[in-house]
Formats: sequence, C-alpha cells, structure tokens
Amino acid sequence: MKLYEINAELLEVLSTVDENGELSEEAFERFAQLQILEQDKIEGTALYFKQLGYETDVLKQEENVLKARRISKEKLADKLKDYLSFYMTSGGKDKFETSKVVISFRKSTTCNIFNEDLIPKEYKEPQPDKILKADIKSAIKAGAAVPGAENVENKNIQIK
Repeated sequence: MKLYEINAELLEVLSTVDENGELSEEAFERFAQLQILEQDKIEGTALYFKQLGYETDVLKQEENVLKARRISKEKLADKLKDYLSFYMTSGGKDKFETSKVVISFRKSTTCNIFNEDLIPKEYKEPQPDKILKADIKSAIKAGAAVPGAENVENKNIQIK
C-alpha cells in the first residue's frame, strides 16, 4: 500500500466518527493498523533514501579514483608524446616506421593571442553579465535592498 493510499484510508476511517466524536471499535482498530502501516512505510522510504545516499557516495568515491587514474595516464601519455617529439626533432627525424607503429609530424597553424587588449572589438564576442547570487544573498541579509532579487526561505527535508 502506498503512502497516499494509507492517507486516503485514514481520512475515510476518520469520516466515520459519530456525533459524539467516537469511532466504532473496528474503525478504531483499522485506524491503529493504518497508523502503524504509515509509520513503517515512512521509515522504509527514508531508509531506502539513506541507502541510495550511501551507494551514491561509494560511486562518487570510485568515480574520483578512476578519474585520478585517468588523469595520471593522460599526463604520462602527454609526457611520452613530448619526449618522442623532442627526441625526433632534435635528431632531425621527421618519420619513424615499423610494422607496429608509425610516427610522423604534420604541420598545423594555431592563433596565439599574446595581448587581448590589442585585439579589435570585431574579433571579440560580448559576454552576458553573470549574476553573483551569493553576493546578492549576503547583501540582502545585511539589510541592503537589491532590486529584482529577494531572499526566499525554503523548507528542505533532511533524512539522516
């Protein structure tokens, strides 16, 4: 039975209250059963939420370990590539080839910006303003009026 179904049945049982404000014995027993069922369902849902949190933490840790390993391998690969490039260019070699590997160079052109202030505006893209929400929040909290903004208090559930 789902929580909303339990709640609906609780309301249905409560609707059977007589003019003295009392429930029949069987309605009272059903009400008590539904309350226990509701507590068990809420507890079970919260425990499942906590379990998902633990699993998420484990996955994040594993993700961090794998990311660190990947970055380490990428750095090593870059160092080896730079080493081979330096070795071959300093030795005047443009190409190396065996049955297992081919190393060669190709020419490419890149644009190097050495002073952004000298670049004409026609080559610049305007950037949209970035709103600093944390600064606005602090200013409002300190008593400043910031047009177009307000601090809103939220009610967030915490399950521990």
